[in-house]
Amino acid sequence: MTDDAYREIILGEPTIKHSAHVSYSFSGDVGATDVRMRDSDNAAVEWSWLGALHADHPDLYQMLQCCAFLRSSVAPLSWFATGDSNGPDAKELEVSLSAGIAQGVIRVDSRPASIQLHPSLRAVLRDRLTAEESAPARGETYRWLADLDPAAPTSPENWRRYRELLPHGRVPGVLESDDSRVRALVVNLVRYLYFAGDQQGAAEFADRVWEVWSADGETDAQVLDLASVRGLIHWTLGRYATAAEINQAALATRREMAGEQARETIVARLRVALDLRTQGAFIEARKQNAAMHNDAVDLFGENDPITLQTAHDLAVVSRLCGDAHAALELDTRTSDVRSRVLGPDSSDTLNTRSGVHVDHGELGYYSAALDGHKAVAERVAELVGDEAPGTLLRRAYLAVALRRAGEHEAALALSTRTYGLMERVYGQDHPYTLACGVGHATDLRNDGRLDESYAMGERVRKAYGRVFTDEHPMTLAATANAAITLRMRGDAEDARKHNQLTFDRFIATLGAEHPHAIACAANLASDLAELGDLDGAVRVGTEAHVRAEKNTLGSQHPTTLAVRANLDLDRRGHETQARTRVNCDVDPLPL
Repeated sequence: MTDDAYREIILGEPTIKHSAHVSYSFSGDVGATDVRMRDSDNAAVEWSWLGALHADHPDLYQMLQCCAFLRSSVAPLSWFATGDSNGPDAKELEVSLSAGIAQGVIRVDSRPASIQLHPSLRAVLRDRLTAEESAPARGETYRWLADLDPAAPTSPENWRRYRELLPHGRVPGVLESDDSRVRALVVNLVRYLYFAGDQQGAAEFADRVWEVWSADGETDAQVLDLASVRGLIHWTLGRYATAAEINQAALATRREMAGEQARETIVARLRVALDLRTQGAFIEARKQNAAMHNDAVDLFGENDPITLQTAHDLAVVSRLCGDAHAALELDTRTSDVRSRVLGPDSSDTLNTRSGVHVDHGELGYYSAALDGHKAVAERVAELVGDEAPGTLLRRAYLAVALRRAGEHEAALALSTRTYGLMERVYGQDHPYTLACGVGHATDLRNDGRLDESYAMGERVRKAYGRVFTDEHPMTLAATANAAITLRMRGDAEDARKHNQLTFDRFIATLGAEHPHAIACAANLASDLAELGDLDGAVRVGTEAHVRAEKNTLGSQHPTTLAVRANLDLDRRGHETQARTRVNCDVDPLPL
């Protein structure tokens, strides 16, 4: 619809004359309006109407004045709510604004539910302010925006409001404000972008805000809040050195300002512990996480949000250390409380629910893990989109669950698609992409495509070594998995060398009873059997079986059953071709 048609049908004939001085669409930005071209009669009408509105509806007038300083001429009707849980009444607004609507300077829409100010009205609202009044009015606008902050960016039910606020939160005036409420809004907008799936956008916005705020020092509370979320965002994007630098500096400042056991300091300690486990120091990180969790329980109680986060992180690192039982206990309780307090669709809740199902998979409850990962992946896709980072991560988990449950064709199809999307979203060498690549290589191997599996496995293994080190547990997991393909391609000696080195490194870093070390030992026994060393295969297999059954996994865990089946073959002296043995896949776990 053309501008003239809109004005004639919606606003009526008088508007055509009134708006003749505006050289562009009603919805255009105020920056293009030449206020000097308004004729004096129209300006007088606007001033008179605004004066009456100021007298009769001062709150509404103040809100419209705030709108005059917004980045856009459109403001959602929900912003004008006065506390009614059902939201604003558009009809009442139309009555209050009737004169402005008749003059064509106000538009009340139902789809989308919004108020739109004509650019000339935005200009007049600012004209009514003196030079001394203008700066405070802008500040009031920014505080109004801050008052609209739901202060819960992890909850999808609030994402619409944050999406509405985001364009206004990016303007220089908001970023340069030193009002604590305005700065808290900006930090929450960064968090919103991160939790809603735009991690790259969150990083860019956080870095831009940091450039503005850090110039005044890094001891302001909101500056430190920004540092905390900024470190997490860069970590998620695989920029581990940058994240560690940010987190170390934030922790030092928090300790100096608030002490070791302040809430904010514990969050900063969590970030540094995350960096520690990212480096592969799982055991030391677990000690630190356990200490933080105990501190939080003593200081804040078991159901406090900070305590729940310490429990979530402790579960992650416990799982990495091979203690999936402890992880499941922590994750189950944390998921239940977060669901009750934050809602079932909160990003925090969904993260912990994913952890529950990863725990199920590590404990051998493959059916439960599959059902759980399906449910979470579907819900996350509904909330953030089919190709959002959070969805892709959950689908990578789901692909592993499908394979472990025996649905190999579905696993291959899903890992193929997910790996390609992860390459596009995160890049080829991001650890999320690499973990998905390990699973995809396994799916290719199970499909008999050994050359493709080998090529993928080798690329991922080498990339892990570059991102971390050759001794890092993630690299070791990728190496152990690639060694299986080597043996199946007929190169049992190279497979044995890889497995022996990987097994020794697993023992040195995580201990011989770690599930990954046991799986690696099982595969090493298969290499030895393939090379004709049945005595060696029996020795290694027996040790692995004892560790699996009595100390770590239990007698009915799939890995224990696989070790036992292979060991029975070796003890009977049967020929042990690759196809007759059970391989023990080693999947990198979430950090």
